[in-house]
Amino acid sequence: AVGGTTRTMSEDHRAVETWIEELAALAERAPTVSTRRDIQRALDGLSALVRVHFGKEEDVYVPLLDRLSPEEGHDLEAALAATPGHEHAHAH
Repeated sequence: AVGGTTRTMSEDHRAVETWIEELAALAERAPTVSTRRDIQRALDGLSALVRVHFGKEEDVYVPLLDRLSPEEGHDLEAALAATPGHEHAHAH
């Protein structure tokens, strides 16, 4: 099922949202050395997560697209289009 196959990617999206929320909260704090350290830590975590996420897309999911039937491809496209952050899903 498409939803089951992409669940790990959806979990990544939730983790990205959490990092972004943390960064937004940190941006509201007074500009201290401690705040700067916390912002750098959050940026490093977000950067690492995004790199891993895109790596999974390129190395795991893109090669699988060639194995989908036309119906499965359509279902996947529809599921991605309905997922926040994938509004511009690429047709394959």
